[in-house]
Amino acid sequence: MTGTLSLAAPAAATGVLVTLSSSAASVVVPATVVIDAGQSTATFDVATLPNAAQTVATLTVTIPASGSVRTATLAVGPLRLESLSIGFTQWPGGTSAVGLLTLSVAAPPPGVVVALQSSSPIAAIPGTVTIPPGAATQEFPIDVGDVPPTRTVTITASYGDRTSSVTFTAVALPTITSFACSPLSVVGGSAIQCSGTVSVPAPPDGWQLSVASSDPSASGPDQVAIAPSSTTFSFALATVPVTTATAVTIRLVDRATGFILYSYPIAVTAS
Repeated sequence: MTGTLSLAAPAAATGVLVTLSSSAASVVVPATVVIDAGQSTATFDVATLPNAAQTVATLTVTIPASGSVRTATLAVGPLRLESLSIGFTQWPGGTSAVGLLTLSVAAPPPGVVVALQSSSPIAAIPGTVTIPPGAATQEFPIDVGDVPPTRTVTITASYGDRTSSVTFTAVALPTITSFACSPLSVVGGSAIQCSGTVSVPAPPDGWQLSVASSDPSASGPDQVAIAPSSTTFSFALATVPVTTATAVTIRLVDRATGFILYSYPIAVTAS
């Protein structure tokens, strides 16, 4: 790797002599660097030696002619896979998530290739992810399929002799292909009938939905069941009298996870 020295103004005709030192034996820098006349920067090589534990080296640069001193720190340690993280314990099927790989130190050129493996085809991930030079972290996509039943998935990352794993639940959610309420607009105090269909038959345990409303002028049942092997469901909305017309958004929610599956607008009017 390289370091860069910078002056506040271009060096004079004789150039500027800079001395360098490192507080750690595992980080080696040249004893001196000359910033040439008319230049305000110069680069220098930084060599690192193998070490079993992470070391933080303090690099000190001095301009003897002026007494100016500056320091910088550099962490050096063994390159290894530090962690694999996802930030969630369950994820809805049919959507994409993101995983994060972290190294113990920044990746050297030409980068670090980490192998990935999923325990189930329901969670599709790349076979390898490259962490680019100079970076210690890299995200990767996780495409979660929506295929019943809900299941547990383990993703494992490997680099060298280190592995890291995370586990989450891929939640199979019903995909609502059609939904309608009739009438769309009612006088408060009247009922509204709603029905819908899902893309595939419900699994053996069925699916449980709940109905949420953006306004208390309309409300639905806390539980709507889609029976095993069924693709249809229906329920009634109750409304209350209002003094002014009110726009309401009805949301169909997966009862087990709280994921919103569908939103639908209605209106409650004054009598």
